[in-house]
Amino acid sequence: MAVLERVPVARISADAREIRFGPVVLTLLAGALFGLGWVAAKVCTVAWAVLTWTFAAVRIGWQEGMARRPAGEEPVR
Repeated sequence: MAVLERVPVARISADAREIRFGPVVLTLLAGALFGLGWVAAKVCTVAWAVLTWTFAAVRIGWQEGMARRPAGEEPVR
């Protein structure tokens, strides 16, 4: 019980009464939208890297497949 007596309940209650609902909701909303934007930027960066790498691999594969080589010549690896 001694520990609970040291908790400033009156001060906590006074601070809690000063908290306004509107700014708290707007702050939470702004934080959620910021987080969504941050995650989207990271996903797009990775997706762009994957997309460009895939495009390059397909293009090189296409070029190798379309290259005419004498019979018996191995493709470049």
